[in-house]
Amino acid sequence: MLDKLKGKWLYNKQKANPGFAYNHGPVHEYFGLTYASYLVLPRRAIQSMSWQWQEKFTKLMHEYEEDLGHVYDEEGPVYSVTRKNRSGRFIRDPLAQYRHKEPLIFSKEDV
Repeated sequence: MLDKLKGKWLYNKQKANPGFAYNHGPVHEYFGLTYASYLVLPRRAIQSMSWQWQEKFTKLMHEYEEDLGHVYDEEGPVYSVTRKNRSGRFIRDPLAQYRHKEPLIFSKEDV
């Protein structure tokens, strides 16, 4: 499968930023020195953001899917997220429930 994708990955890298080094740039700097391979955002937190922020976010997500959607196989991306504490023990995630909860309050100005 990797052989099939090589041309598509190369095409996307060149299309996005000709001459751009993969391991430099804003996203690389955002992740910093972490070893994280994924960015996980709780739905409850995202839905609690302002309407304008959500519109920007969804526009970027649609753009991502248009540009890189072909990378996933027929099964699509299916992931499971579980929360752990710093010592690696599984713990309850208070943000996992979003359907029957109130929006999160981010600062005193939001109250």
